[in-house]
Amino acid sequence: MTDQWLTVRVIVHKKSHILAALSTSESTGRAVVLVSGPAVSGAMGWLWFRCLVAEVATLYPQARFTTVFDCGSAAGFAMAALADGAKAIRLHAPPPVLKRVRDIATQSGAVIDSDVRPALNLLFDSHPVAACHAWFNAFPLGERPGHKLSTLTPENEALDLIEHSSM
Repeated sequence: MTDQWLTVRVIVHKKSHILAALSTSESTGRAVVLVSGPAVSGAMGWLWFRCLVAEVATLYPQARFTTVFDCGSAAGFAMAALADGAKAIRLHAPPPVLKRVRDIATQSGAVIDSDVRPALNLLFDSHPVAACHAWFNAFPLGERPGHKLSTLTPENEALDLIEHSSM
């Protein structure tokens, strides 16, 4: 693939949020990073998030996305997600704990997401589709001067695009 896709980040908490983000990805041709809300790790868990994203992804086969499971500060949830096949997680933990979880993630082919770019949080948004379209349009394709933006390419090691079949 030679095309580079500017990724936008959207924090999703429920099915309607995932629907909005993936439908916007498909209609705009832009890639999106679906970041679970941090409360999802304790309330529903990685398997629920993975299955929900996989279910919605079948409705939008042209959507380009990757997922990040946000574990908040719960290293145990991070370890469980990694054991169940998560490819990218977020964890806010003390440096020694983060180092240990990062080592385990690396051994399993996963990454700890530390992207600090802004993300659209749909938690309190009553119109998630409109919010996603506005968010996607707020970031034009290409790089802004002085602002490094990540793109999805086969060579990108930070977050590999998760194909629908591997969800």
